[in-house]
Amino acid sequence: MVVATKHARCSGVQKAARVRQAKRQGANVGSNGTVIEVVSDEYNGGVDIMPFGYRPGYSSTSAACTTRPTSIKVYYNSKTNTVARSTYIKDVIPNEWTISSADPASLDCAIVIIQQYATWNTLVYDKYPNYTYDLKASSGEQNYVAGSYSSLASKYQTKIDTAYTNTQRYYMLNSSGNLFESQYKQGVKSSAGKAGGEVKQLGCDYLATNSSYKYNWKQMCSYYYDNSSKSAKTITFKLY
Repeated sequence: MVVATKHARCSGVQKAARVRQAKRQGANVGSNGTVIEVVSDEYNGGVDIMPFGYRPGYSSTSAACTTRPTSIKVYYNSKTNTVARSTYIKDVIPNEWTISSADPASLDCAIVIIQQYATWNTLVYDKYPNYTYDLKASSGEQNYVAGSYSSLASKYQTKIDTAYTNTQRYYMLNSSGNLFESQYKQGVKSSAGKAGGEVKQLGCDYLATNSSYKYNWKQMCSYYYDNSSKSAKTITFKLY
Protein backbone atom coordinates (compact mmCIF):
# COMPACT_ATOMS: atom_id res chain seq x y z
CA MET A 1 0.00 0.00 0.00
CA VAL A 2 1.31 3.44 -0.91
CA VAL A 3 0.91 6.26 1.60
CA ALA A 4 0.38 9.67 0.08
CA THR A 5 3.30 12.07 -0.12
CA LYS A 6 2.45 15.49 1.22
CA HIS A 7 3.37 18.39 -1.02
CA ALA A 8 5.08 21.46 0.32
CA ARG A 9 2.13 23.83 0.15
CA CYS A 10 -1.62 23.56 -0.05
CA SER A 11 -4.57 25.69 1.03
CA GLY A 12 -8.01 25.71 2.62
CA VAL A 13 -9.80 22.44 3.27
CA GLN A 14 -7.20 20.50 1.29
CA LYS A 15 -4.42 21.88 3.48
CA ALA A 16 -6.26 21.01 6.69
CA ALA A 17 -6.87 17.45 5.48
CA ARG A 18 -3.23 16.98 4.52
CA VAL A 19 -2.05 18.34 7.85
CA ARG A 20 -4.28 15.92 9.74
CA GLN A 21 -3.13 12.95 7.66
CA ALA A 22 0.53 13.97 7.91
CA LYS A 23 0.29 14.18 11.69
CA ARG A 24 -1.35 10.75 11.86
CA GLN A 25 1.65 9.42 9.94
CA GLY A 26 4.10 10.90 12.44
CA ALA A 27 4.97 14.10 10.60
CA ASN A 28 5.07 17.73 11.72
CA VAL A 29 3.84 20.66 9.66
CA GLY A 30 5.57 24.01 9.85
CA SER A 31 3.70 27.28 10.16
CA ASN A 32 4.38 28.08 6.49
CA GLY A 33 2.70 24.90 5.26
CA THR A 34 5.92 22.92 4.79
CA VAL A 35 5.59 19.28 5.78
CA ILE A 36 8.40 18.09 8.02
CA GLU A 37 8.87 14.35 8.27
CA VAL A 38 10.19 12.83 11.46
CA VAL A 39 12.25 9.75 10.67
CA SER A 40 14.63 7.53 12.55
CA ASP A 41 18.28 8.17 11.73
CA GLU A 42 19.55 4.75 10.69
CA TYR A 43 23.17 5.80 11.04
CA ASN A 44 23.42 7.07 14.59
CA GLY A 45 20.21 5.99 16.29
CA GLY A 46 18.98 9.56 16.72
CA VAL A 47 16.01 11.31 15.20
CA ASP A 48 16.28 13.78 12.33
CA ILE A 49 13.66 16.34 11.38
CA MET A 50 13.98 17.23 7.73
CA PRO A 51 11.86 18.99 5.10
CA PHE A 52 11.15 17.16 1.89
CA GLY A 53 9.87 18.42 -1.44
CA TYR A 54 10.44 18.75 -5.16
CA ARG A 55 13.84 18.07 -6.64
CA PRO A 56 15.62 20.87 -8.54
CA GLY A 57 13.83 21.75 -11.75
CA TYR A 58 10.40 20.55 -10.61
CA SER A 59 7.50 22.07 -8.70
CA SER A 60 3.81 21.45 -8.05
CA THR A 61 3.03 23.25 -11.31
CA SER A 62 5.98 22.00 -13.33
CA ALA A 63 6.55 18.26 -13.15
CA ALA A 64 6.54 17.20 -16.79
CA CYS A 65 9.05 14.40 -16.30
CA THR A 66 9.35 12.27 -19.43
CA THR A 67 12.21 10.02 -18.36
CA ARG A 68 12.44 7.14 -15.91
CA PRO A 69 15.21 5.91 -13.67
CA THR A 70 17.36 2.94 -14.61
CA SER A 71 17.55 2.04 -10.91
CA ILE A 72 16.00 2.95 -7.56
CA LYS A 73 17.92 3.38 -4.33
CA VAL A 74 15.99 1.44 -1.71
CA TYR A 75 16.67 1.34 2.01
CA TYR A 76 16.44 -2.16 3.46
CA ASN A 77 18.61 -4.47 5.57
CA SER A 78 19.93 -1.35 7.32
CA LYS A 79 21.59 0.05 4.21
CA THR A 80 20.95 1.70 0.85
CA ASN A 81 20.68 -0.77 -2.02
CA THR A 82 20.68 0.15 -5.70
CA VAL A 83 18.03 -1.95 -7.43
CA ALA A 84 17.50 -2.15 -11.19
CA ARG A 85 14.15 -0.69 -12.24
CA SER A 86 12.76 -3.95 -13.65
CA THR A 87 13.88 -5.90 -10.59
CA TYR A 88 12.31 -3.35 -8.28
CA ILE A 89 8.95 -3.47 -10.08
CA LYS A 90 8.88 -7.27 -10.21
CA ASP A 91 9.80 -7.56 -6.53
CA VAL A 92 7.11 -5.05 -5.51
CA ILE A 93 4.15 -6.41 -7.43
CA PRO A 94 3.83 -9.80 -5.62
CA ASN A 95 3.58 -7.92 -2.32
CA GLU A 96 0.94 -5.48 -3.55
CA TRP A 97 -1.19 -7.64 -5.88
CA THR A 98 -2.32 -11.25 -5.42
CA ILE A 99 -0.68 -12.68 -8.52
CA SER A 100 -2.48 -16.01 -8.43
CA SER A 101 -5.95 -14.46 -8.71
CA ALA A 102 -5.28 -11.07 -10.31
CA ASP A 103 -6.76 -10.47 -13.73
CA PRO A 104 -4.11 -9.84 -16.42
CA ALA A 105 -5.49 -6.34 -17.08
CA SER A 106 -5.16 -5.55 -13.37
CA LEU A 107 -1.50 -6.60 -13.49
CA ASP A 108 -0.96 -4.43 -16.58
CA CYS A 109 -2.27 -1.51 -14.54
CA ALA A 110 -0.08 -2.46 -11.59
CA ILE A 111 3.13 -2.30 -13.64
CA VAL A 112 2.35 1.24 -14.77
CA ILE A 113 1.49 2.66 -11.38
CA ILE A 114 4.31 0.89 -9.49
CA GLN A 115 6.84 2.21 -11.99
CA GLN A 116 5.36 5.72 -11.94
CA TYR A 117 5.43 5.85 -8.14
CA ALA A 118 9.12 4.92 -8.24
CA THR A 119 9.84 7.44 -11.00
CA TRP A 120 8.10 10.21 -9.09
CA ASN A 121 10.05 9.60 -5.92
CA THR A 122 13.36 9.04 -7.70
CA LEU A 123 13.39 11.88 -10.23
CA VAL A 124 10.71 14.42 -9.26
CA TYR A 125 10.11 14.37 -5.52
CA ASP A 126 12.68 13.90 -2.77
CA LYS A 127 11.22 12.21 0.29
CA TYR A 128 14.57 11.76 2.01
CA PRO A 129 16.86 14.64 1.01
CA ASN A 130 19.40 14.02 3.75
CA TYR A 131 19.85 10.35 2.96
CA THR A 132 21.26 8.28 0.12
CA TYR A 133 18.05 6.41 -0.71
CA ASP A 134 14.92 7.32 -2.68
CA LEU A 135 12.44 4.96 -1.05
CA LYS A 136 12.20 2.57 1.84
CA ALA A 137 11.18 -1.06 1.48
CA SER A 138 8.01 -0.88 3.52
CA SER A 139 4.26 -1.29 3.23
CA GLY A 140 3.91 2.44 3.92
CA GLU A 141 5.52 3.14 0.56
CA GLN A 142 5.79 0.36 -2.01
CA ASN A 143 6.23 -3.01 -0.39
CA TYR A 144 9.53 -4.05 -1.93
CA VAL A 145 10.88 -7.41 -0.76
CA ALA A 146 14.06 -8.53 -2.50
CA GLY A 147 13.72 -11.92 -4.17
CA SER A 148 9.90 -11.96 -4.22
CA TYR A 149 9.66 -12.51 -7.96
CA SER A 150 12.26 -15.28 -8.08
CA SER A 151 10.48 -17.17 -5.29
CA LEU A 152 7.24 -17.40 -7.27
CA ALA A 153 6.14 -20.43 -9.23
CA SER A 154 7.04 -20.12 -12.90
CA LYS A 155 3.40 -19.66 -13.99
CA TYR A 156 3.13 -16.58 -11.77
CA GLN A 157 6.45 -15.23 -12.98
CA THR A 158 5.04 -15.56 -16.49
CA LYS A 159 1.97 -13.51 -15.53
CA ILE A 160 4.23 -10.74 -14.24
CA ASP A 161 6.55 -10.95 -17.24
CA THR A 162 3.62 -10.64 -19.64
CA ALA A 163 2.24 -7.60 -17.81
CA TYR A 164 5.70 -6.04 -17.69
CA THR A 165 6.16 -6.50 -21.43
CA ASN A 166 2.71 -5.06 -22.09
CA THR A 167 2.96 -1.82 -20.14
CA GLN A 168 6.42 -1.05 -18.77
CA ARG A 169 7.00 1.66 -21.40
CA TYR A 170 3.95 3.69 -20.35
CA TYR A 171 3.56 6.63 -18.00
CA MET A 172 0.70 8.97 -17.16
CA LEU A 173 0.37 12.74 -17.24
CA ASN A 174 -2.42 14.73 -15.64
CA SER A 175 -4.54 17.27 -17.49
CA SER A 176 -1.91 19.94 -16.79
CA GLY A 177 0.72 17.85 -18.56
CA ASN A 178 2.55 16.88 -15.37
CA LEU A 179 3.63 13.54 -13.99
CA PHE A 180 1.91 12.68 -10.73
CA GLU A 181 2.50 10.31 -7.84
CA SER A 182 0.46 7.20 -8.62
CA GLN A 183 -0.98 6.20 -5.29
CA TYR A 184 -2.97 3.04 -4.72
CA LYS A 185 -4.43 0.87 -1.97
CA GLN A 186 -6.08 -2.51 -1.62
CA GLY A 187 -9.69 -1.36 -1.52
CA VAL A 188 -12.51 -3.85 -2.00
CA LYS A 189 -13.67 -5.84 -5.01
CA SER A 190 -16.28 -3.37 -6.20
CA SER A 191 -16.64 -0.25 -8.33
CA ALA A 192 -16.05 2.04 -5.33
CA GLY A 193 -13.43 4.77 -5.55
CA LYS A 194 -14.09 6.35 -8.95
CA ALA A 195 -12.22 9.67 -9.31
CA GLY A 196 -10.75 9.13 -5.85
CA GLY A 197 -7.11 9.68 -6.86
CA GLU A 198 -6.09 6.18 -5.74
CA VAL A 199 -6.17 2.97 -7.76
CA LYS A 200 -7.84 0.15 -5.85
CA GLN A 201 -6.06 -3.16 -6.32
CA LEU A 202 -9.12 -5.33 -5.75
CA GLY A 203 -11.23 -2.79 -7.59
CA CYS A 204 -9.11 -3.34 -10.69
CA ASP A 205 -10.01 -7.01 -10.69
CA TYR A 206 -13.67 -6.08 -10.39
CA LEU A 207 -13.46 -3.58 -13.27
CA ALA A 208 -11.65 -6.17 -15.40
CA THR A 209 -14.10 -9.02 -14.84
CA ASN A 210 -17.51 -7.51 -14.13
CA SER A 211 -19.73 -7.68 -17.18
CA SER A 212 -20.76 -4.04 -16.76
CA TYR A 213 -17.17 -2.88 -17.20
CA LYS A 214 -14.64 -5.33 -18.71
CA TYR A 215 -12.03 -2.57 -18.47
CA ASN A 216 -8.50 -2.65 -19.80
CA TRP A 217 -5.63 -1.16 -17.80
CA LYS A 218 -5.92 2.33 -19.33
CA GLN A 219 -9.60 2.49 -18.48
CA MET A 220 -8.78 1.44 -14.91
CA CYS A 221 -6.22 4.19 -14.47
CA SER A 222 -8.62 6.75 -15.93
CA TYR A 223 -11.45 5.49 -13.73
CA TYR A 224 -9.52 6.30 -10.56
CA TYR A 225 -7.32 9.26 -11.58
CA ASP A 226 -9.52 11.32 -13.95
CA ASN A 227 -11.30 14.28 -12.32
CA SER A 228 -9.50 13.67 -9.04
CA SER A 229 -6.85 15.24 -6.84
CA LYS A 230 -4.31 13.85 -9.33
CA SER A 231 -5.84 15.34 -12.47
CA ALA A 232 -8.51 18.01 -12.77
CA LYS A 233 -9.64 16.48 -16.06
CA THR A 234 -8.65 13.35 -17.98
CA ILE A 235 -5.18 11.83 -17.75
CA THR A 236 -3.15 10.94 -20.84
CA PHE A 237 -0.84 8.02 -21.51
CA LYS A 238 2.62 8.43 -23.01
CA LEU A 239 5.42 6.11 -24.04
CA TYR A 240 8.99 6.32 -22.77
